[in-house]
Amino acid sequence: MGLESLEQSNKDCTKAQSENESLNKACDALKTELGNVRENFEEKSNQYAKAMDDISNLNTAKTGLEKKSKDLEEELSTSRSEGANLSALNSELTVQLSGLQG
Repeated sequence: MGLESLEQSNKDCTKAQSENESLNKACDALKTELGNVRENFEEKSNQYAKAMDDISNLNTAKTGLEKKSKDLEEELSTSRSEGANLSALNSELTVQLSGLQG
């Protein structure tokens, strides 16, 4: 091997080392980005799980409110019916009272 050949090999080696350093830097940057993506994914996954819990809780509350609403509607219907009965009884008593007075 001649001097020229050794010098060329040295240049090739230096170039390869430089390229290797550049690749290592790029690899490190990709590792950092991957870490950021993983962290973001975990955060979004946690937010999604919380949202699903919130939806479940809201659905439970909705079901409870629907039942309460139905119960109140039944109570209102009963109260109206009782009110109508009391009104009819009041009318009947009024007629009886005026019959007794007249």
